[in-house]
Amino acid sequence: MLRGRYFLKVTEDSLELTAFARSMTMRWTDIKSIRLGWAWADNATLSVNKRMFITFRKGSHDQSFTIWPIYFGLSARELVDRLRPYCADYPKLIDMMLADVEDGIVL
Repeated sequence: MLRGRYFLKVTEDSLELTAFARSMTMRWTDIKSIRLGWAWADNATLSVNKRMFITFRKGSHDQSFTIWPIYFGLSARELVDRLRPYCADYPKLIDMMLADVEDGIVL
């Protein structure tokens, strides 16, 4: 998926996100959590503000990265639906994503 200087590549092995000049590659095996929600300053009543927060292991420590689904013209639900086939071997990640999609906010 491509949107200006914001690029997301999803493969069987990894997620690669480039935001402007910064690139991060996260292997599915290194991803510890995927959660959908809002940043502290967001208006939680607007589902279009929902973001995907990913925590993954890089070297000897954890790192985080944020994906804004709206940058690709997607809702949080649509992004989850696109990622689910790629992380089918990681049911815990799917459970996390689905739990956050179904949190009472209309997406």
